Amino acid sequence: MAVSELRKREVPEERSSRKDPAKKCCVDRFALPPAPLVNDVIRPSAGVRRTVTPFKMEADFSSATAGCECKCCEYKQSVRGYFMYDGQPLKHMLPSGEMSETEFKEDGITNPPPGPHFGHRDEIGAADDRYLPARADGCEYRGTDNPGIRGAPGVRFEVNLEFKGEIIDVCNNRAVLREATWTVKFSGRLSTRSKYWD
Repeated sequence: MAVSELRKREVPEERSSRKDPAKKCCVDRFALPPAPLVNDVIRPSAGVRRTVTPFKMEADFSSATAGCECKCCEYKQSVRGYFMYDGQPLKHMLPSGEMSETEFKEDGITNPPPGPHFGHRDEIGAADDRYLPARADGCEYRGTDNPGIRGAPGVRFEVNLEFKGEIIDVCNNRAVLREATWTVKFSGRLSTRSKYWD
């Protein structure tokens, strides 16, 4: 069972250092992963077991107010922590480099590596990293992530990750308008049964 903690805060307006006051990001909704998060079981292939903790990242932006432009808004996700597999640390690569246990590094699509970062409008998107109706100026962000581990049946594992999600105003020096953090922590033994993990 995954254990999650969720913390949310709004960054005061005075942190924004605007380059163009005529354009800005306006956030209508910043939906966070639910707490607690729950593990999911991926049907194993021959000789392989996998478990994940899926979650969604969603944000809605507004262009209804004068000066508000959806293209000014970007979602950014960072992560830190570790994976343990059979008692040994497991190297995990992000688009921004190897994941650190202590330092937040920007997260993104890692299969196949090195994929795009989550939320960058100027990078190619994927099914789990979308702006709707169009990537360049869409007012809805919809993302999904599936952190987890896979390996041989019977091997013990541990996943301990902390995520940080932010809404960035790219029109105004990348000012942080919203921020939240949450954790994904679970451990166990990759099952020797055909469908489940222990």
